Amino acid sequence: DTVVKKTITLPSGQYTTLAMLATGVNGNRPSQTFTVTYSDGTTSVFTQGLSDWHTPQNYAGEGQAVLMAYRDVADATRITNTYYLYGYSFTLNLAKTVSSITLPNSSNAVVIAITLVGAASTATAPSVSPTSITLGASQSQLFSASNLGTNPNWTVSPAVGTVDRKSTRLNSSHLGI
Repeated sequence: DTVVKKTITLPSGQYTTLAMLATGVNGNRPSQTFTVTYSDGTTSVFTQGLSDWHTPQNYAGEGQAVLMAYRDVADATRITNTYYLYGYSFTLNLAKTVSSITLPNSSNAVVIAITLVGAASTATAPSVSPTSITLGASQSQLFSASNLGTNPNWTVSPAVGTVDRKSTRLNSSHLGI
């Protein structure tokens, strides 16, 4: 069953684009309204035509995303023909936090999938402790490191010898002492 004017909660975050897979059924659906609501209560309203899944209209902002060779009917029969799902994308306000989307007021505007693209980075900055040390001969220091990613790159100054890039232990031999 389809839903009409349903508000769907979206993953909270700052995104550049809302991408959607959708189609019209029982005829083309011009001028359908999609409303994205941000956490501060403001909205972005997008008006988009949805082609019928059997008769592409090539509305602005519409691309043929999935080609299907048949459709199943409620009586368990199959109709062989060409049917489409279409791709759409809406540019979001990256300065705002997305909260929800309200779908069009038509049971013949069918949304199959929605995804949010281009989330602003929420990664925690890398940290290493201690940040600076002086090693004498035969001394070593264990570092506490977090949020370094999968391939940390240590910088040793003065640059003498090599350092195991995945290690958190630096000893005096790395510095040529």
